Amino acid sequence: MKLFKYPHLVQKEILDNLEYLELFMLSFVSKNMIKLIKSSQVQRFNSIHSLNYDCCLNVRTLVYISSKHSGLEKLSAITEREETNKDYFQLNVSGKMLDFQLSDEYEYPVAAYHLCDKEIVIKSIHEHFINLFGDSVEYRLGDKRLRDSYSATAKLISMY
Repeated sequence: MKLFKYPHLVQKEILDNLEYLELFMLSFVSKNMIKLIKSSQVQRFNSIHSLNYDCCLNVRTLVYISSKHSGLEKLSAITEREETNKDYFQLNVSGKMLDFQLSDEYEYPVAAYHLCDKEIVIKSIHEHFINLFGDSVEYRLGDKRLRDSYSATAKLISMY
């Protein structure tokens, strides 16, 4: 579907009916798409309480959004890259090409990094969230090791 060919009101209605996860994935299409999402979802994005990063068994960082309307919704995971039969695809995230994977195990995209690139991957994803949702959203980090890896430009607070 060519979303940009429709009038703004129709575009807004389409985007209003998408989950946060779908908006997140759509935001990688282009800079114009991010502008459209941001301009049409101002009221919805204002209802976001926080974007939460939680470490899961020291293996994976889960990223989920907390809002008035949808409660908690998973957006992504960030994990060390594994050599697997499943293909990775690359997305431009804040100017960096990052590896992602979709799997049957999870219903959200998983960003993968090599150990030497962990900090770059985490910062790039975090900057993308700030660009998409704004810096008025609370970005909560549930683990000290995560706090050390994220950009200090956002309002970061501890969950504990």
